[in-house]
Amino acid sequence: MKNKIIILILLITVFLKFYCFSTINYKINKQNIKDTVLIVCMDLKESYLIPDIQNTITSFYKIPTKCINKTLPSFAYLNSINRYNANKLINYLGELNTQHYKFVVGITSRDICTRKDQYPNWGVFGLGTLNNTGCVISTFRMKNTSISSKLLTRTEKVVLHEIGHNYGLRHCTTEYSCFMKAANGTIKEVDKEPLNLCKVCKSKIPL
Repeated sequence: MKNKIIILILLITVFLKFYCFSTINYKINKQNIKDTVLIVCMDLKESYLIPDIQNTITSFYKIPTKCINKTLPSFAYLNSINRYNANKLINYLGELNTQHYKFVVGITSRDICTRKDQYPNWGVFGLGTLNNTGCVISTFRMKNTSISSKLLTRTEKVVLHEIGHNYGLRHCTTEYSCFMKAANGTIKEVDKEPLNLCKVCKSKIPL
């Protein structure tokens, strides 16, 4: 009888340890997902950029990243101008975010566009919605260089810029240098700004 009681106690102890461990792991994994940036490579030819981009995001915003590959959705393609609608791509990325990642960043080599003023299909480096979980970046307009390190720096700046919008940052209008400045469609503006936020913008988000 005594041996049966001891065995029963041991079984209960093992069960409780396993249950608690599983519950803790579930909570940790769930928390990690909510604090993680999901990078979605969509027909990205420059996949060699991704490890450095992941490191830059984690280093700057203090959040981990995960990367997956997807094809560009055909419904976002504008055949007449050979571009993809960036707004539709952001909606598509939102549909992919079934596990509730903090942000979803789409990166592609294809040209993307959005409406700007009187232009319905204005070509852009990237697009990110304010206080939202999605943004999309294209390397298409950043590739007028044969220097891979320059392309990487440009892409990193645009990625951090669009994630900044997701955090709620608007375009920076201060006197300071800042990667949240509006590019206004020129790569020279991207090249001019540092890989950093100004002190005003930095104070607006948790870093």
